[in-house]
Amino acid sequence: MKKILGLLMSMTIISAGTASVVACTSPVKSIPTYFANSENMLNETDFVKWDKDNNKYVKDEEAFKEWKAKKPVDQKTAINIGLNGRTGVFNRLRSDISNVLTYSGRETTKDKFLAHKKTFKGVDEGTSVDGIYDDVLTETKKPEEYYARFQNTQVSSLLGLYQLQKFVKSGDVTQETANKASGNNLQVVEQSEEFFKSIASEGDYASKNGSFTKIEYSFEAANADNKIAYVENGETIEKTELKVAEYLSPETNVYELSEDAANKAKGQTGNAGYDPFAQKTVSSDSVVKADIFQSAEFTKKEKTDDFRKEYLAVSSERLDDLKFEYVATKDKDNKYSLTVNNKLSYITAPTSIDVKYVYNTDIELKTGEEKGRSFTVEAKIEGIRAVYRPSVAGVKVQKDGKAKTQFGWVLVGYQFNGDKDSQVTENGQSLEAANKKTGTITYHNKFKDFKISNLQVSEGDKVK
Repeated sequence: MKKILGLLMSMTIISAGTASVVACTSPVKSIPTYFANSENMLNETDFVKWDKDNNKYVKDEEAFKEWKAKKPVDQKTAINIGLNGRTGVFNRLRSDISNVLTYSGRETTKDKFLAHKKTFKGVDEGTSVDGIYDDVLTETKKPEEYYARFQNTQVSSLLGLYQLQKFVKSGDVTQETANKASGNNLQVVEQSEEFFKSIASEGDYASKNGSFTKIEYSFEAANADNKIAYVENGETIEKTELKVAEYLSPETNVYELSEDAANKAKGQTGNAGYDPFAQKTVSSDSVVKADIFQSAEFTKKEKTDDFRKEYLAVSSERLDDLKFEYVATKDKDNKYSLTVNNKLSYITAPTSIDVKYVYNTDIELKTGEEKGRSFTVEAKIEGIRAVYRPSVAGVKVQKDGKAKTQFGWVLVGYQFNGDKDSQVTENGQSLEAANKKTGTITYHNKFKDFKISNLQVSEGDKVK
């Protein structure tokens, strides 16, 4: 395979400022990424400094002004830090989007093909969001029968849409069936035949090396309003009813760290470097609120072995199921420890991201020179949901013996599924545990509600 089309199933988008495309016969090519609305993605609350006199964080207005004055290309480093936090959650989301859009279905074995079909499993039985059909590997023998299943699932890969349009032309799939399965995106395919021929390596493009060269994102980003809840008074955390008191630092939503820890965190944005509960989130207003702790049910356990074994997913519509289990202990030195059952997830309402992918039909592999025609693919990616889990970050014991305990929601990732935490396997095991045991990860319907809308393909580079 000579093309360096973004067949990103190897999950190679891991760096803060670039995406990567894998080629079968060439090194990994880095793709620059941009934020269309970068100047609005951070605000004053994302820049803080340590106030030594008052032993707390305060807003760093000068740092914010300096960032605001930078060019968009120089602003993205701070934005990536804010969006990725400590675990790279935004990078994984970017990779997920590219993996669907650019999936080819060109697998070497039936097992690999079916594994990807399972990963991209759709809402309807026997469907996947990539929409790639194979008469040997797909269970149904006729294209019409296969695409007729797409009632709530949408064909969302570029090559899947191109293949479906060819089936319509050949008479193997009716226009009505195709329109439903594609979300009415086939007209774009018909109007942009040269672009789709290139990504499919057809005709004159079979000997050329096409590649995506730029990616731009546009979306709303929210500061997680997880003002850190804590329990005050050492006796409280030993009682059956755990009471949530005031917030630690209402001005900046930051835990009272030592000056040394504060200096290490200085310059971080989105609260990512110092506050795990204040992750910058891809969302308009659907981040989880810490105040739902106020009415939550807490159950004290004697040991963690008594914790609930099954994973529980809640949302703003399912808060009646919000039940926390915790174990509280105190050692001989009067140091407190609080452990919470993390088999609980909060899934937000869906949001979307607008993307632009710039593609060139012929790239010189050695030099990277763009020798072909450029096209810009624009689309709105829908169904994105943020997933949070409760966490205890630490206990701070005061001189008077009272304890302040961090307790809040931590952003653990994004998915396209509102029913269940996709980071939990089908048998209820966490992905971390499953990966250690088998060496492989099977997502639970992670892409189920993935959809694209407002699809456009135009000639030229629209990311300048």
